Amino acid sequence: MKATAILLKRNKTQLITIIKKATRGVAILSISLLLLISIIALKTYKTELGYKLTKSKNNFSKVLMENKKLRSLTLKLKSHERIESIAIKNNMKFPSQRDVIKINNE
Repeated sequence: MKATAILLKRNKTQLITIIKKATRGVAILSISLLLLISIIALKTYKTELGYKLTKSKNNFSKVLMENKKLRSLTLKLKSHERIESIAIKNNMKFPSQRDVIKINNE
């Protein structure tokens, strides 16, 4: 009976050491897999941000160009020559000296 009891204990300890070795390998494999997935996720996020940044730069340059066009148009519409030509078309004239009335501010 003692021989079988010793044999059973030896089998249990061998089984436990096999399980410990296997769990160590599984743990290393799990950590490696987790790190690999994290690296892939970070690279994907970086690529996505790069696309967004490029899209924003393109949008910014379009808006900047449109802003320049609008400023140019504003300056064209404010030009004295344009205002003077519109005034002449509407039969307006420049005031003479006697048309100007001086007001004293007290």
